[in-house]
Amino acid sequence: MRVIRPLVEEMLSIRSNILTAQPEAWTAVEKSAGNGGNQALSALVQDFGRFNVLIHQILEMGVQIKDVNIGLLDFPALHHGREVYLC
Repeated sequence: MRVIRPLVEEMLSIRSNILTAQPEAWTAVEKSAGNGGNQALSALVQDFGRFNVLIHQILEMGVQIKDVNIGLLDFPALHHGREVYLC
């Protein structure tokens, strides 16, 4: 849990940044389509890249991400010989 909590906190922070930048991002996408780029868009692309890395780090630990909006995770476990999921 000590490993996953910081990853999830960073993931939620990046998600918030992406949502905050969304109106500006669409404008940047429209403007950069013909001129080769935009600083705000470049920053957003970096956020998406880091978000992707974090998700893959969590998944590689065997943890299932159920909801990235609230950071809901399921941890597979065995209980009386049956696979169960602990959130």
